[in-house]
Amino acid sequence: MKKRILSGLAVVGSVVTAAVPSFAAATLDFTGVGTAVTAELSPAIAAAMPIAGTILAAGIAWKLYKKFTK
Repeated sequence: MKKRILSGLAVVGSVVTAAVPSFAAATLDFTGVGTAVTAELSPAIAAAMPIAGTILAAGIAWKLYKKFTK
C-alpha cells in the first residue's frame, strides 16, 4: 500500500514539475489595471472620508455620553 502511495506521489510530482514552465509565460497583462483602479477609487475615497469621519465621531460621542451618564 505504501509503495502505491509513493509511486502515485512520484507520478503527480513529475506531472506538476512538467507543467510548471507553462506558468512562466504571462498570458494577461494587468499593468494598466492598477493605474485605472487607483484613478477611479481616489475620488471615491476622498468623498467617503468626511462621511466616515462623521460616523466615527458620532460613535465616539455616543460611547462617551453613555459612559458619563451612568
